[in-house]
This record gives sequence, C-alpha cells and structure tokens, in this order.
Amino acid sequence: MLVQNMADQTQNESPQQRVLVLAPTGRDAHVIAQTLTEARLRSEIVSDMAEFCRALGEGAGAAVVAEEALAGSAVAVLTAALAEQPPWSDIPLIVLTAVDQSGTHRQGRQLTMTGLSVTLLERPLRKLTLISTLEAALRARRRQYQLREILSQYHQSEQALRLADSRFRGLVEATSDVLYQMSPDWSEMRRLTSRDFLAETTHPNRAWMEEYIHPDDRPHVLRVIKDCIRAKAVFELEHRVRRPDGSMGWTVSRAVPLLDENGDIIEWFGAASDITERKRAEEALQQAVGDLKRSNQDLEQFAYVASHDLREPLRMVTGFMDLLRDRYRDQLDDTAQRFIAFAVDGTRRMEQLLSGLMEYSRVSTSGQDMEPVSMNEAFNKALANLWGKVVEIGGEVTAGELPTVLGNATQMTQLLQNLLANAIKFRRQDVPPRVHASAKPFEENTWLFSVQDNGIGMDKAQAQSGRIFQVFQRLNTREEYEGTGVGLAICKRIVERHGGRIWVESEPGRGSTFFFTLPKDGRLEA
Repeated sequence: MLVQNMADQTQNESPQQRVLVLAPTGRDAHVIAQTLTEARLRSEIVSDMAEFCRALGEGAGAAVVAEEALAGSAVAVLTAALAEQPPWSDIPLIVLTAVDQSGTHRQGRQLTMTGLSVTLLERPLRKLTLISTLEAALRARRRQYQLREILSQYHQSEQALRLADSRFRGLVEATSDVLYQMSPDWSEMRRLTSRDFLAETTHPNRAWMEEYIHPDDRPHVLRVIKDCIRAKAVFELEHRVRRPDGSMGWTVSRAVPLLDENGDIIEWFGAASDITERKRAEEALQQAVGDLKRSNQDLEQFAYVASHDLREPLRMVTGFMDLLRDRYRDQLDDTAQRFIAFAVDGTRRMEQLLSGLMEYSRVSTSGQDMEPVSMNEAFNKALANLWGKVVEIGGEVTAGELPTVLGNATQMTQLLQNLLANAIKFRRQDVPPRVHASAKPFEENTWLFSVQDNGIGMDKAQAQSGRIFQVFQRLNTREEYEGTGVGLAICKRIVERHGGRIWVESEPGRGSTFFFTLPKDGRLEA
C-alpha cells in the first residue's frame, strides 16, 4: 500500500523534497501522515519493505522507518538497497524505535552499525521533535543534491574540455597546420596546437614572438598586430617562422578577434598554414621568369640589331643588281633579265621581313609610358594611314563609339591599323570590303573590342589553333596575298603586353571577326 499526501500541490516537486515512510501499521501511518501534512512536508507512506526499497531507488529527501518493520532479514535488505546509492548520496534514515525489555533498540542499533546516516527517535513521538529532525535531514539532503550538481557540472566541464581539445586537434587535422589562441593585446599566446609544423604550446606563453617569429619579420608582424588591435580587424599576414628542428619556414596566418557584448576584444582565434613549399616554388619561378625575361631581352636585342645590320648589305645587293640591269640591259638576254628580277624581288622581300622583325622586337622595347588613349582617335589615325588603299578598292571602314583606355597611344594605333589592313587585304574577289570596329564591356574591369570583315574567312580549326598569330605564319601563299606574316603577331604581342588576349572567329567565305580584350585599368607588362 502506498499513501501520498499533498499530491495536488507537490506532484511536480523533485525527489529531494519527499519524505519516504515505512509504517506497517495503519495507526503509525495515519499519525505520521497527519504530522507531515501539518508541517507542509511531502510524504509517501508504504507498508512493506519491497515497496519501500523500490521507492528509495527513485530518490528521497529522507526516510522514516518504524522499527518493527526491520524484523528478520529486513535490515539486510534495507542496507543492500541503501548501498546502491551513488557516491554523493547518503539518504538520512530516521528509525522510530520502541524500547524492548532489555532497554535497547535492537534493529535500530543494527542499522547504526552499518555506517549509514541513521537517527533514532523513541516513541511515543513528539510532533515537534519529528518535524525538526526531518527538516534538519532534508536540509542535509539538499546539500547532497547541491554537491551532486557541482560534481555533475565538474564532470561535464571536464568532458567538455576533453571534447574541445579533441575537436581542436581535429580542426587542425581537417583545416590548417596550426590553430592558436592569443590574449586581447597579443602579449600572451594562450595555446597553439600544431600538426608537426610548429612546436605546440599548451600553457600561456609570453615569449612566443622570440620562439616562433623570424627576427627580421618581427617588426612588421608587430606593426600589423597593432593596426589590427586598434581597428578590431582580421589579422592576416605571410611571414617566416622557426620550426621545431630550428629551420625556417613560411606561414600564412589569419586570426579573428572575439568580442564581448560591449565590443571589446576578449581573445583572438587564429589558424596558420605551412606555405614553405609554395614560397620555395614561387622563388624558383621568379628566378626562372627573371632568367627568361633576360633571355628574351637578349634575343629581342639580337633580333633588332641583326635585322638592322642585315638590311644594309641587302640594300647593297639590290642597288648593284639594279645597276647591273640598267648598265648592261642591251647585253643581257631575257633569261638574265629574269634572273636579275628574281634576285631583286628576293632581296626586297627579305628587307620587308627584316623590317617586320625589327617592328616585332620593338614592341617590347618601346612604348613603356602609360597614358589615357582614346581608341576613337587611334582608329581615326589608323584609318588615315590606310585611306588611300581603302579608296582605291572602294572599301568601307566604320567604327562604333570606342572607349578610352590606359595604354601606349602608338601601339594602340598600330594594333588597329594592322587589324584593319588585314581585313582589307584578305577580301573576296569583286566584293568591296566592309570592315567595322566596335567595343563593349566584357567580364570584370575589361573591354572587349572586335574588328569584323566580310572577307574570305578561314577554316574554323585554323582560327581556333591561333597559328595566324605566330611570327611569319601564313595561311595563304605569297602569290595570292602579299605580306610577311608579322602583322598579327605584332597585334598579339601588343595586346598581351597590355594585359589582354586576342582571338579570331571565322567561317570560309563569310568573313572573320577578330576579338581582343584590354583591362580598363591598363596593366602594361614588360
């Protein structure tokens, strides 16, 4: 049997407020229940030991047992049930005794010898004594529950720390080579976890600058830190570091400030990656690029000088062949005259090739100054240089509104002139050429220019190969169309020096459209 009082008021209260009573007789149960109700203490009353032990397992603030319920093996059963409590728990046990003929409390005495928290109260009971004893027991019990909460929080904190450490290391493995925490002013490194890149720090370290940062980089690192602290901004920097074996490596480090509700920095949390191999590769690449630039400059200088120096003997050959033909015209037969014409034509074509080669090499050695260039004006100058040929063949060359770019004015005119001349040259027979230049915004911070014609066009595969932009490359024979094969190569070089690219789209018999891009901010490359 189980009797619960004040159920309508206390059914949601925790077990630490409950008084559990084992009273085998109805009279004891009635008296105790009435007394506890008057004292506004919650109680549950049971009449047998099995039910009492089950209720103990659910928790209680205190337990009251009538001594007559402890006959036989009941003491052992109750002791075993109480022994199953967690280490922090010691339920206060109040035994209502009755003095036997020898004047002792046999069963109550047995319980006091078990080491349990047992209080003996003699009957007949005084209500005030029972209530004060129970209130003291409940206070002690509440302190036990408070201890349980403290221990629980401690274990949870300990587990949270272990979990945080595990996650911290997992984050290092999954993302960066290093994770670190810094004090608000960076005077102290609170923690550094590394994946074999740097020596770890598990305790506050005020000598972290000397331990980790390359001496030559420390002033710059400190300046950046001060700027970031002042602005409460993200710290991000590439710098050299000392590795565990004493060697120097490179890292890119990034840390974010953690702010409190007032906006003050409470900590910095950062991550760093090992970029030593990348830096070595960059240095090797810079060395290779430097060597390549010097080699190209030497080759360009050689090409320019060779082209210039070779033109003089060619002019001499041409001059003497013309003199030979004029002075001995009557003594030479037609075959000799034809041979002389072949020689003169060959030397003149060679001189044209050398002139083109000089012009090509000059693209990289001249025109270093950047200035705003009106592409409308560059187009007009280019058209003026070609106007005689345009009028001669009855062609039409037009342009839309062209933007102003930063570049070299001479080279912009040369670029448009070469593209216009190419469109006029490769026209269809008996079809007047129609050429149109235009421009529009393209991608981010870039202009897209186009020069469209109605000429002979070319095979799609040839257009996509980019072969026509190589020096001395031709798609048609010299007998069909004159030229040196340098003009489009010069266009490509000018465009690339200004940070753009050039390509062509075409179909045979339907004309070609040459496209090139130029950055709006005008990057000029050496």
